[in-house]
Amino acid sequence: MKPIILLGIMAVIGIFASTGFLAPEIANVWVQNIGVGDKDLESPLNHAGVDLDVGPVLGVDANGNPIWKNKFVSCSFHAGVQDFITLQNLDKVICKLSDENGKDIAEGFIQFCPVPAPNGCGAFPVWTPSQQYIITPLVEAYPNALLLDNVEDVRIVVLGDDPTDNP
Repeated sequence: MKPIILLGIMAVIGIFASTGFLAPEIANVWVQNIGVGDKDLESPLNHAGVDLDVGPVLGVDANGNPIWKNKFVSCSFHAGVQDFITLQNLDKVICKLSDENGKDIAEGFIQFCPVPAPNGCGAFPVWTPSQQYIITPLVEAYPNALLLDNVEDVRIVVLGDDPTDNP
């Protein structure tokens, strides 16, 4: 094979192989900061109250003896009318618990009925301002992920009926 052709093939391979190395690494992407087309996703509120409920679970120590351990069992969410940037119906609220490395280790959510229907929305509640909503169950990424020593942070993701900017 002629050296010029071989050099051209190597150059093309080098260009395609190196394009992935030029892209920046994105460690954490916050859903609230992502754009959709020419619009940005926005949180419908600027303040929310979040409570975590801790309950005892039976465990075992290193010797196999039964002991009680504390574990997060639910997350609650509440916000008043004054907490909203633009008042809208809520669609879903997600509670995410993460470890000291920022990795999500558990989450739970509550789905709301977006518009009060004449016959109701079945099991989905209609969001009412200043009412506390319990988010349970919290689904663990691995067994005992919700033990107190494993959880470092809690985040709430609030989805409104229209998460994009108003035109």
